[in-house]
Amino acid sequence: MDYIIVELDTTAPTIEIYAPAYTTREASVEITVNADETLGRSNNEVYIIDESGTRHDYTFDIYGNQMVGVIDFNGFPLGLARLFVRVRDEVDNISELYEKVITIKDSLTILKLDISDSKKSNIQNNDIERKAEIIEKNRPLTITSGKSRTKE
Repeated sequence: MDYIIVELDTTAPTIEIYAPAYTTREASVEITVNADETLGRSNNEVYIIDESGTRHDYTFDIYGNQMVGVIDFNGFPLGLARLFVRVRDEVDNISELYEKVITIKDSLTILKLDISDSKKSNIQNNDIERKAEIIEKNRPLTITSGKSRTKE
């Protein structure tokens, strides 16, 4: 007797959402969703519920096991935007509902970085020795309009 073994895929896909933790209303943000198996072409859910409770639905492009889309946050209220994603694989297994929180801020210039623990170092490049600057103290770094300046 000959036998045929049939394996059924009943496992729901698991996903990872790649999105920023914060953005501004002026920014358009690329969101990427990676799944552990090939995604189906229809019935995938991607939506955001903003700070005021309004739902915004989106359609992302699908490339095998990846979905990619751009979200424009213009018109969103400041505060938390909750991104939700649920996908189907190519045999219609449905994933759980995944969530990623994105904070929408008025401006990103309020961020402050701190440079510390700088040490003197020697760098050799094509037999030319260069010495790096010695920084004796921590310096706060202020970011403005994509450019940076240091304050002593």
